[in-house]
Amino acid sequence: MNILIYDDKNLEYVTGILVGTTLEPKIMEYKSIIDFGEKYISTGRARLCFDVQNCKKKETVHFDDTLMKRIAKHNKEAEIEKLDKKLKAKENRIKELEEKIEDREQRWKKIQEFVSEIYDLSLEDDYDYYDEDY
Repeated sequence: MNILIYDDKNLEYVTGILVGTTLEPKIMEYKSIIDFGEKYISTGRARLCFDVQNCKKKETVHFDDTLMKRIAKHNKEAEIEKLDKKLKAKENRIKELEEKIEDREQRWKKIQEFVSEIYDLSLEDDYDYYDEDY
């Protein structure tokens, strides 16, 4: 059996003979005010224990091609998921900004109409009325 143990800082590679495994779910105890008794709930996490004999720590890690492809696929999928989240956030922001622009354009049209009604102006006669840069 080959076991690869790692975290953000350390990497350890151990080989040995697997004797057994146990899965210990983490259970949290709490006291219920309503039922006046002790309750146990699963936290959704568990601890996996391996019993390995004849352990040898190896300095170098050797992966076969299949495992390397699986790792690369996992990393690619994780990166795509991150990019999709960023893209969705940007799309939502663009949508919000477009709605703001549309709202302001409608307000500007209302202001123009209001001013034209006050002064009895004809906006169609204004040469800059259809100019978008105006």
